Amino acid sequence: MREGFAIGVAVGPAVQLAYGIGTATGSGAGFNLRLGTVASPRWVWLLELGTTAFPHGDTANQSAVVTFGGQLYVREAFWLRGGAGFSSFTRRAGDTETEQFGGLGALGAGGFDLFRRRGLAVSAEGATTLALYRGGSTVIGVSLQLGVSWY
Repeated sequence: MREGFAIGVAVGPAVQLAYGIGTATGSGAGFNLRLGTVASPRWVWLLELGTTAFPHGDTANQSAVVTFGGQLYVREAFWLRGGAGFSSFTRRAGDTETEQFGGLGALGAGGFDLFRRRGLAVSAEGATTLALYRGGSTVIGVSLQLGVSWY
């Protein structure tokens, strides 16, 4: 039974597609962290951080979105999640930040719980992030993740 505080984390391989930002397209890793509260047996309110990162030579390109949204359990173990908020793009060469800017972001995900016991759930999920940056630049991140949540 889901109730009270909610926390979750998920990681997995990702593809980052960049438009208007050079050398920021490729494969890498995706990460997701979410904190929230259970509103009802089927609905969870969430503050969520979703990122994709892509290494290119000696640089690393990362796009992140921080969103407020929710997760709806369509069936007992199948859910959909979404949110809207802000985005950030960072390019690093070694330990030096070479480029950073912000914009608007959104996140959408779907998945199912592979294992559930009391408040613990292990899930397989697909997540997509959309980040809109200055001058029409866009980064889309798509990742397949394995997640762990506690409700």
